[in-house]
Amino acid sequence: MSSVYTLDPMKEKNITTRKSFKRELVPRPPQELPCDFLKNSSKLKVEIGAGTGDHALILAAKHPESTILAIERTQEKSRKMIEKAKDFSNLTALRADAINIISHYIKESSVDEYYLLYPNPFPLKARWPRLAFNEWLIKTLKPSGTITLATNISDYFYEAKDLYQRDWGLDIVSANQIEAKELTPRSAFEKKYFERKEALYQLILKRAL
Repeated sequence: MSSVYTLDPMKEKNITTRKSFKRELVPRPPQELPCDFLKNSSKLKVEIGAGTGDHALILAAKHPESTILAIERTQEKSRKMIEKAKDFSNLTALRADAINIISHYIKESSVDEYYLLYPNPFPLKARWPRLAFNEWLIKTLKPSGTITLATNISDYFYEAKDLYQRDWGLDIVSANQIEAKELTPRSAFEKKYFERKEALYQLILKRAL
């Protein structure tokens, strides 16, 4: 079974705010991105909250022509991810806050794909679809660039589907429940949820042309 909470996004019409996102107010991250990363990122895929890097490694191996940026802010998970990333020349792994990195280093219309796999659903106000930061995140997508969000929480899935379409103007490519037989687990979380036979959901959104 999936984790279910009582929030009904259709009843909360003022979940998000359309105030402009002020990039200049975001603290500059202490680390710099490698110079070669900034020069060789014509095909860029970014994973936010990459954990120990399992999915980022899959992307790096499957898409050697692409540049993969994996961002994780927790110390132990990022340590493991950074160690694994040493085997891939097309994978840059960082311990950092994704909002800081993306705000300062990712240019408009430069990202092909974002991945948000099983983001923390709490606190509610910090859920990704509710953040003013989406204004800049979406600008960094190339036309027809995508955001893939996966969750085991049905309310998060339906809220994201509603808000990203209604408030942020993204088109829905697909919105469905994930079956265990359809893919190899992309992370330890996904493997655990499959083993528990929880309902898992995936939403793929596209920036309009």
